[in-house]
Amino acid sequence: PPTSVASMPVADLNLDPKRFQYKIAWKDVGAEKWRPELAGVVSVWRDPKDGKTYVVNGHRRVAMAKRLGTDAMDVRYLNVATPAEARSLGALINIAEGHGTVMDAAKFFRDSDMTPEELKAQGVSVTDYMAAQGIALARVSPGIWNAVGNGTMPVERATIIGRGLPEHAQQDALVKLLKKRGNVTNGVLDELIQGVR
Repeated sequence: PPTSVASMPVADLNLDPKRFQYKIAWKDVGAEKWRPELAGVVSVWRDPKDGKTYVVNGHRRVAMAKRLGTDAMDVRYLNVATPAEARSLGALINIAEGHGTVMDAAKFFRDSDMTPEELKAQGVSVTDYMAAQGIALARVSPGIWNAVGNGTMPVERATIIGRGLPEHAQQDALVKLLKKRGNVTNGVLDELIQGVR
């Protein structure tokens, strides 16, 4: 498939978010007017098994285009061999563009085991907010990860812990200490992390 940008009929774009969506949650953007100059370029992948073209990056825009009866969109084919590679590249595109949430980025980093060095080699700046925060959050212990997932620990607090303490045992010990101390600000949390170190 071509790697340059091309126009493609919206009707030929298939959505399979379970296979390709990077973001944990997504929905149609809800706009009522289609403006092609604001739509950007959608990343797609052609599945050799069924010959269909699937959206990898741009699910919300394509859902909106379909709802509004748009004829065509600009797409760029991802030149990879498998659905997993397409999803991974789509995630990197989103992270590099600062899209999604810190939790989305962290989930990708946990699932892929990518190091900051590997990210740099892929052309993703690890100093950009989304990548830096996602890497820190991906480092937290399973208990802290679950607490963030069920809403009992704020993402920002977990990110501070993941950035400051490399060892899961230290992280979990700090969380126990936080529970004993009660309401602790993020500034005090940073001081506690320095003390644990």
